[in-house]
Amino acid sequence: MDLKQIKQRIYEEERIEELLNHLGCNNIKLVNDRYESSRPNGDNRRSVQVKNNPSLSASVRSQGVEGIDIFGLVAYIVFNCISDEERNKYLPKCSNWICSKLGYSCDKSDPIEEQVDEPDEYELWRREQKRKAAIRNGMKNHVLPSTVLSEYVQYPWKGWIEEGISYETQILFGIGFDIKSSRVTIPLHNRTGELVGVKGRYIGTEENEPKYLFLYKCNKSVELFNYHRSIEHIKKRKECIVFESEKSCMKSTFYGFPNCVAIGGDSISQFQAEMLNEMGVRIILTFDKDKPLEFALGQARNLDPNMVSIMLDTDDILNEKYSSVDQGIEVFYKLYNQYTFTI
Repeated sequence: MDLKQIKQRIYEEERIEELLNHLGCNNIKLVNDRYESSRPNGDNRRSVQVKNNPSLSASVRSQGVEGIDIFGLVAYIVFNCISDEERNKYLPKCSNWICSKLGYSCDKSDPIEEQVDEPDEYELWRREQKRKAAIRNGMKNHVLPSTVLSEYVQYPWKGWIEEGISYETQILFGIGFDIKSSRVTIPLHNRTGELVGVKGRYIGTEENEPKYLFLYKCNKSVELFNYHRSIEHIKKRKECIVFESEKSCMKSTFYGFPNCVAIGGDSISQFQAEMLNEMGVRIILTFDKDKPLEFALGQARNLDPNMVSIMLDTDDILNEKYSSVDQGIEVFYKLYNQYTFTI
């Protein structure tokens, strides 16, 4: 079988969960259109994700590994392949590993080993340390020329003004519009303020378009959105509010809380945790309404416990899935002042 046939068979035989078990993943469950699990020896239950469709596209969200498929996932977890080049080199071995675990017959013309040794506990630990070192030392985003933003109409979006993000605030954050893709553009910067990516929010009429995607892709797990703008405010107030989305950062700034960053999702990566710890200030985590306390505590595991608080809506003030800033300034003040708890 070729790679496409292997993926098709895994999907048709409903063996994604079985394969994740062979990889050593834990807490495996099917959520809507994808399988989610934690990595071997990890505790982030949404770290590993595999789409439940014939493409078997995958990601390791907590490590910033995106745009791979099930073969890339095997290459990353089993063979410690960090780069695309390494993962492509190991495709035959990954194919053999999958076939051997699922009992499929492999194409013997491939120059692959018949038996792949299982990594022992020390080898798993060693690989984990190597991944962390790669994040700290090598996974830096490529800096884009500032002229990239000239590709877009530099003008605020009326829809966000109506949601409570002022014209001036959108100008501050460099919000624009990409006519070609019908997306509001959000520039992403590294900690020193250099442009490293552009995220697009779809506002067109096509039903199947993803709400958000990267127009210029970057590894969001090694950045904190708004860090370069907010760090002076954070140091002055000795406090950093951490949101999930970039839009929440904009609303918080408009409300008079510019000491904020966003993680670009709901999972704090190891790199982001290190950046937050380096600040040496109080960290307030505020997740969307649909995230329970247990989830928030899990995201705080790599942060200094003496410096972390969690903003938690214990009285159902917010609507389902809303962010703490989504129902106006008065609600946010109330949550900030009365529903922020130390852990």
